[in-house]
Amino acid sequence: MSRPTGRRWRPAHTGLAGALATLVGAGTALQEVPGLFPEGAGVWVALSGLLGTTVAVTGQTLLERADRAQTLEPDPVSRPRLRPRLPPPTDHFTGRDELMSELPALFDRFPRPGARSLVDRFPRPGRGNDSRGPLVIAITGEGGTGKSELAVQIADRVADRFPDGKMEFELYGAAPQGPAGGRSPRAPEEVLAEMVKEMGRHPTEDASLEELKGMWRTATEERRLLLVLDNAKDHKQVEPLLPGGRGCAVLVTGRTTFAGADRSMVQRPLDTLSDKEGLELIERLVSASGRALTEEDRAALPGLVEACHGLPLAIRQVGTQITRSNSTSAAELLTDMRESRLLPGLSSSLAFGLQQCEPGERLLLGRLAGAGLTTFTAWAAAALVDSDEEEAMGMLENLSDRYLLTYLYRSAGFRRFQLHDRVRATLRGEGPNLLGIPEEERPDWSAERLKIAERRLLAAYARRAEAAARRAAPHEWNVGVAPADPSEPADRSRMVPAPDDPLAWLESERRGFEVCFQKTRPGRTGEPVDPRLIVHGQRLRRAFAVLCRTGRRHWSAMRVATQEATVLALESQDPSAYGVALLDRAEVAGGHGDHDTGYERALTALHVLEGVEPAVDPRRLARAHRAIGVNLYRRGDLDDGRDELEVARRIFEEHDDPWWTARTLCNLAEVDRFQGHLERAYDLLFQAEALIAGSRDLPELSSRVQLQRGEVLRLRGFTLNAWFVLSDGLEQLSRASNEYWYRARFLRSLGQLSTRDLNREAGECELLFAPWRARDRRSQARDPRWRALQETKVRALFVEGYPEYAERCARPGPSRWSLGRAGRLRDTWKVERQVERLREAERTFEEIGDDWGRWRTCLVLGEALLDHGGGDGKEEFLRAARGFEELGDKWWHARAHRRAAESLRRAGRLAEAEELARVAIEGYRGLRHRSGRLRATILLAEILAVPNPVAAWRILDRARAIAEEGVLSGDVPESLLREMERLSHRTRALKEAIESSRPS
Repeated sequence: MSRPTGRRWRPAHTGLAGALATLVGAGTALQEVPGLFPEGAGVWVALSGLLGTTVAVTGQTLLERADRAQTLEPDPVSRPRLRPRLPPPTDHFTGRDELMSELPALFDRFPRPGARSLVDRFPRPGRGNDSRGPLVIAITGEGGTGKSELAVQIADRVADRFPDGKMEFELYGAAPQGPAGGRSPRAPEEVLAEMVKEMGRHPTEDASLEELKGMWRTATEERRLLLVLDNAKDHKQVEPLLPGGRGCAVLVTGRTTFAGADRSMVQRPLDTLSDKEGLELIERLVSASGRALTEEDRAALPGLVEACHGLPLAIRQVGTQITRSNSTSAAELLTDMRESRLLPGLSSSLAFGLQQCEPGERLLLGRLAGAGLTTFTAWAAAALVDSDEEEAMGMLENLSDRYLLTYLYRSAGFRRFQLHDRVRATLRGEGPNLLGIPEEERPDWSAERLKIAERRLLAAYARRAEAAARRAAPHEWNVGVAPADPSEPADRSRMVPAPDDPLAWLESERRGFEVCFQKTRPGRTGEPVDPRLIVHGQRLRRAFAVLCRTGRRHWSAMRVATQEATVLALESQDPSAYGVALLDRAEVAGGHGDHDTGYERALTALHVLEGVEPAVDPRRLARAHRAIGVNLYRRGDLDDGRDELEVARRIFEEHDDPWWTARTLCNLAEVDRFQGHLERAYDLLFQAEALIAGSRDLPELSSRVQLQRGEVLRLRGFTLNAWFVLSDGLEQLSRASNEYWYRARFLRSLGQLSTRDLNREAGECELLFAPWRARDRRSQARDPRWRALQETKVRALFVEGYPEYAERCARPGPSRWSLGRAGRLRDTWKVERQVERLREAERTFEEIGDDWGRWRTCLVLGEALLDHGGGDGKEEFLRAARGFEELGDKWWHARAHRRAAESLRRAGRLAEAEELARVAIEGYRGLRHRSGRLRATILLAEILAVPNPVAAWRILDRARAIAEEGVLSGDVPESLLREMERLSHRTRALKEAIESSRPS
């Protein structure tokens, strides 16, 4: 094929000459030169010139195409015979709209034949006409997503742009290799030899890869050829097969991300079909079959699509099964798939994917599926295959590149991966034999070796969990650690790095903990008790409880975990572990409001720990005394509760433990709050703050102290002072996950502050300091004593922080608009802002899984709405009551009704208040909670005192005996009995006044 020589006129040259002639004619016509042409003849000259130009350009183009056909394109004898190797495109192709719009547009750089080629010659943005190499597009994804079908659809759409034809090659051998029927990737030399032969060349049998590659690229340099390479293993296999000319294009499919490919390769991952697309595909298959489905079968189609997880391969297999004559109905097939969780066609597809993996990678997938892990990190994978983390991470990355795993995110310093449910179900359901695992690898897939791997996994989880617990709560973890595994070093928790954020790690490992708990659950029938599993189970549950309690989350899961920990401790006959587990259960019960149970468990734990030989750390005994005291005072036995707390405080002080001492001081301050000794409570909190001052290791306890200080200030009537203490504490919190709970608590306490009281106290400060009150101050200047008196009045608003807080209160804030007035502090506590704070607190509690915190916040929200008339707060109270009832917390369920009755009474809705107070009394009666029942009784009497003092007096008179008995037994504080007596005297006086006013 020789090229013609000599210079030829191109269509551009002809067009230029014709355009000049046309311009001359047009100019002549417009200027109407009278001496050259007859009148109007110039227009005809211009039209004739334009017509001549068109004819010349068309003729020249046709001549050039004929010339190119002779010089650049092979004659029919030399054109290679290209045979198709892939299935033709199907008519029921569905979805992929974005890719079917984007990818064919990349072929615009290749002109189409015929008249359309003239349009293709016009430059358009993004066509890539300046490319010096072939267009290479890689379509990647997991098995069964329809990569090959998408490739042949695109190839069919753009085939007319490649006059030299289309070549198709399967890059995995079709012939079975070995007894399992496996397929091996084809060597590039083998494929290249076929390619070169089809191009009319004849390579020698011993031609090297470089020789074959050179022959292939030379043969395709001047060709316009479309090449489809299906099921490529990796970029190393594909790179030698790429043609040499810019007139060629390549479509590649594979189950890998083609790491190492240069930027010129366009890679597009293929995801599964949406539910809508999957349903459309199966309906097309049913329609094409001509078989009518029953209404029951048609109703099962959406379920079948969902069970296929959006994989086109599985959907096509299902469509074929339900449309065959005498086949299983769609409804029956759906039932079978849901029970077996196996997808039609996925077994062979997964087997093919496994053949592309290394033996260790295949084993890791099998162990992950057998262990039941869904999300995991490199250290968990390393434990399963007994390797180091670096090697395990390499395997995870390779499996992710092959779409057998999915990389999720990085959390708490670890990269997390996921194994799809469909892959796990197939691995577990089919087994190594049906998946084509080589014979020599199958012993590693046995159930016995899987159990050994699971024990390594449990030990790894225990070590990581203990390291996380130690970092999250060092002061709690050091008092009452889990039992030691004799097969590991004593400092095992220090042998692994702790997560950067222990509570974020807890969230990411929640499902991993559940898997481990399932494997170490006590009382599993049919299996011998393995002492190592018992120890792992105890360690895991102890660390899990510490993490949950530190983060104030997952209370229900923590309750189950601590309950199972006590059973495991009994099975291991470890009294120390049993005592610690009982302490954890006591705190969980108390946190749920079940203080009677909490008291009993803490008391039992104390007796158990006192009998342990050798003697346990005295701080463990102090923790038991503290748990006893907390549950006592929270159930109403304040005096005995204080005595137990004082014992705990003394032991912690003797052993120089500032954290637990400060924590116990906070508990004692809470007792004083309940008893009304608010100044003493405030002093105890200052002592606690002094103990932890300057320590960077105690941010959580510092937040607790500041939170309680603000709440005590509110109860003492220093509302504005409480606002500053609480808002400053909120500002000091970081956005770390372990402080979400405190953030919600601060928001709840701020939302509880009365807007009316804040405005009243802020007004006094503004009068003394605010610039916008200058005129008011001048009007008071006549009285020389006014400023001193006002300063005394403002100073009395603060227990601490004067005059800084008062000046901050009167300081103007930034304007919200360029011409608006400056904002003021009082704008931040408007009723609507307070309600927003409470709703944000509820959302935060819900996000971290603290249902008790969420429903307690609903109670405060109900109070705020009722007190300010901003909505129906009664519904918030009832919503909280229903929440507590669902949690099984009868104490807070009754308390919610009592607090609702209190708010309704203040709002003047006495009938509703009476109804809810009676519900609360019944709730307390079922709990044998005398103090709570008596408080609800006093409330009911106060509601009835004015409209019906006789009924109120009778209610109090009947309750008096219960109160006196409760005081003697220590269940009821004397202050409550005195309150009842005062109200009884008042109602009796009202009753007598009414009776004396009646006519005799």
